[in-house]
Amino acid sequence: MRIETVRMRSFRRFQDATAKFSPGLNLIQGQNNAGKSSILHAVYYALTGKPLGMSSASEYISFQENRLKVDLTFTTGDDRYRIHREYSHSNNNENNRVIRLQENKKTRLEDTSQGAKISDINTLVQELTGISKRALDTVNYAKQQEFVRKIEGNRRTAERLDKLFGFDTIGQVEEAVKDITDDREQEVNAKLPQKQQKSDLLSEQAQEARSKQEELEKDAQELEEEVSNDKDELEQTEGRIEELEGRKEELEELVEAARKLDSATTDVDNPHEKAEELTEEAEEVKEEVQGLKDTIQDAEQDADARREAERQLEHAEDDIHQAARELFEAEKELDGVGDLEDRLPDQPLEQAQEEVEENLRKKQEKCTALSKELEGLEEVLESGECDRCGRPIEDHESYEQKVEETKQSLKDAQENRRELNERKAELEDLQQDLAKRESEKRSRGEEELEDAQTRRKKPKRRLKTPRGWI
Repeated sequence: MRIETVRMRSFRRFQDATAKFSPGLNLIQGQNNAGKSSILHAVYYALTGKPLGMSSASEYISFQENRLKVDLTFTTGDDRYRIHREYSHSNNNENNRVIRLQENKKTRLEDTSQGAKISDINTLVQELTGISKRALDTVNYAKQQEFVRKIEGNRRTAERLDKLFGFDTIGQVEEAVKDITDDREQEVNAKLPQKQQKSDLLSEQAQEARSKQEELEKDAQELEEEVSNDKDELEQTEGRIEELEGRKEELEELVEAARKLDSATTDVDNPHEKAEELTEEAEEVKEEVQGLKDTIQDAEQDADARREAERQLEHAEDDIHQAARELFEAEKELDGVGDLEDRLPDQPLEQAQEEVEENLRKKQEKCTALSKELEGLEEVLESGECDRCGRPIEDHESYEQKVEETKQSLKDAQENRRELNERKAELEDLQQDLAKRESEKRSRGEEELEDAQTRRKKPKRRLKTPRGWI
């Protein structure tokens, strides 16, 4: 007997999913809450018609759904079959059937919709597969240490494992597991050079960005020093310009006075000699004025140069900021290699309520499962016999310790459920408060609108004057 596929619809976390199995040993790998155990539960439910570790199949139905469906296809010899299990919340209604699949033909062997009983379906499945519910309970679901103990157990257990997995020896199980592990290791090793190459590239980019930032910071510091010195020189130059302009005005006054003296040379002794002296003095004054103009022009050019230096400093600061942003992005991308992003935004109120309700439902399922497990352990301790094989238990302390651990787990789960209920109530109160405030705000708005309309319709007050009422 070999399982080919199992299809799950509205089954726990799966809305509609199909798991395909290969010949030999199959390894199911995934993160927590990915649905690995759900596949096992679906296979168990299809083969036995009973939920695994739960009181009712209704606990398998997805949240906010009413009906679940599980279809398991398997082969035995040259024949191919499909088991269909269906369960509904409505009156705990179940619909089960076994179908033989042939080329272009499907034959229903047993069907509850045609009068067959569920026990008939289960008996037929056991006959076709050769596996009873007791065998499944023994070898199909075990923790890691229990699985190791079982595959190293007696001959009967080994034969059941061989029949379940289709192997002749336990050595083939180890070889199949080793092959799967080697393939997985090769896939990981093949991806490592790409990850390392990307990491090295990002490291180089980050180093280049750091170097560029350091150079720009150094250039900016030098420019700041130059600009600071240029500002001091500019202030001195501007002061010198003001001084020279004042001197220019004085010289212009002297030139004007020289012209007046030149015009009055006829009334002065030795007029020719005096005129020559005044002319020479006027020429000297003109030369000095021209020199002052040249000095002023040079100072203005120096001021323009200082302003250009300031603009270059601003551009350098912009380049520094750009380099810093590039460095930040490179370091951010480098730090993000191999990490999972999960950073989530603030949730809306409705989404938070849905998550609380989903967590509350999961905690309820966990409390139910722990309660069942605790009852089973207490029954084993009370009877002193194993509930699976019927043999007397020897390690009472281990069972007592497991009972205490289960009680503590149940207590923690109940405490978490209580906290979730409080959170749910808090969110509901918050929603009511928001709705109440919105209603009050709307009422105030309607009242203000009504008052405004009343004031608009109200007639104006009449005044009495000597000529009459107006």
